[in-house]
Amino acid sequence: MGWWDQTKFVVKCSAAVAAVLISFAPAGSSIKVARAVALFKRYGAKKTANIIWRFVNGKHVGSKEREAVKAFIGISAISSACSK
Repeated sequence: MGWWDQTKFVVKCSAAVAAVLISFAPAGSSIKVARAVALFKRYGAKKTANIIWRFVNGKHVGSKEREAVKAFIGISAISSACSK
């Protein structure tokens, strides 16, 4: 995939991530979801979408990032927006 495909993916995915997590309250959530929220707050929607892009395309992501991505992919709105 070229840079344009990645750009479209990142825009679509980051919008979904932001929409779900801006109003998300992690109180009582699982550790995975709490990590996902922490990653989002730390990096923002665009960087988080880039991490998901790398994960989906088999690129290297750190272990904490990998766990957060798995939690994101478990959220149906994000999963549909952030899949190939």
